[in-house]
Amino acid sequence: MNNTVPEGWCSKSFGELIESHNSGIYKKKEFYGEGTPIIGVSDLYESLFVDGNNFRRVPLNQDELRKYTLDEGDLLYGESSLVRSGIARTVCTTQRGAGTAFAWHTRRLKIRKDQASPEFLVHLLDDSTTRRVVESVATQTALTGVTTKDYFGVKLKLPPLLEQQKIAAILSSVDEVIESTRAQIDKLKDLKTGIVQESFARGIGQLEFDDSPVARTRRSWQLSALGELVTKVGSGITPRGGSSSYVDFGIPLIRSQNVHPDGLRLDNVSYITYEQHQKMANSQLKPHDVLLNITGASIGRCYYLPPDFREGNVNQHVCIIRGKKNQINPVFLTLFLNSEFGQKQIMSLQAGGNREGLNFQQVRAIKLPLPPLCEQERIAASVSGIDRHIRKRRAKLSQVTNLKKALMQDLLTGKVRVNVDRKESAVA
Repeated sequence: MNNTVPEGWCSKSFGELIESHNSGIYKKKEFYGEGTPIIGVSDLYESLFVDGNNFRRVPLNQDELRKYTLDEGDLLYGESSLVRSGIARTVCTTQRGAGTAFAWHTRRLKIRKDQASPEFLVHLLDDSTTRRVVESVATQTALTGVTTKDYFGVKLKLPPLLEQQKIAAILSSVDEVIESTRAQIDKLKDLKTGIVQESFARGIGQLEFDDSPVARTRRSWQLSALGELVTKVGSGITPRGGSSSYVDFGIPLIRSQNVHPDGLRLDNVSYITYEQHQKMANSQLKPHDVLLNITGASIGRCYYLPPDFREGNVNQHVCIIRGKKNQINPVFLTLFLNSEFGQKQIMSLQAGGNREGLNFQQVRAIKLPLPPLCEQERIAASVSGIDRHIRKRRAKLSQVTNLKKALMQDLLTGKVRVNVDRKESAVA
């Protein structure tokens, strides 16, 4: 860690900036229900700011309210966590969050506001460099924790107060964009889920139904076994030598960790040689193949290959489902397998075994309500449109998140200085 203090900045221990502090209140679970919103250690990961009251509630008397409710500008951190990366996770109370109570395993800090901006401190304490220092003084017991003595002894580099406030304003404005983009993604995901559930439960634009063990389906739909609709159900192998046989460049080997209901995540994909790919000819992938995880904790996760997919292979944990083009749309099939109805069947089929897993016979036995191909394509198109919007917003989220990381690296270290108006400085 670079100990150089930028010109005009100072180095102070965290404890020097704290006016007072106290731990949160302990209440048994049976008391939760109505009353004052209360934030616990598990809630600290949602946002850097306590804003609103979407928390559990608990009845508190007047003495408890005075002692255990947050004021605007209070910092709150986790005193202990089940994971090391969660220790001392710190948030700042906004005006809307004032009046929220804080629970056991959290500690409220009142900051000397003539010395430091609470909003600046919450960004500084969230910085990866500062967090590594905090983690280095943590104790490891049943719960990982950090004592006030150790935490308050951590040295922080601080710019003048007005510069702190400007830095905090810049970073908080980026946080607002991040939170807004996440909210947009969540709404689109909810819309997609609603369309999928409605499609399989009721059909589209039809009020007459047949009851089936899988779902209430349109009379124009058929209940079909997956095996009747495919030309291939199979998987690959792990090359001899396991991970030692992977190469830096070559043919992508898609594994279960790459297959997710919202898309293929190939940033950590492994590669095999072209020679190994040829040996695994039976599991070579084609565009429009549907990939289904059939073993382990990720069983049931499913996604399809796009029409422009070039080359790839799979190991034994990923099943290839290759549909008949004139009978089943790959996007429609993926939507069904990832839906509540498909997941129930998958979990039912693999239940009771010695380990989580599906065999090819069980995959072929999966039943699905099948509309005419033109209707499958309409459903697939409507959901694919939503997926495109989700991908765009995820790309934006990634960009803004990376921007914030770069800004934190520059602004919190003094590498880049913000302009402070002299008139404002004199008033401050």
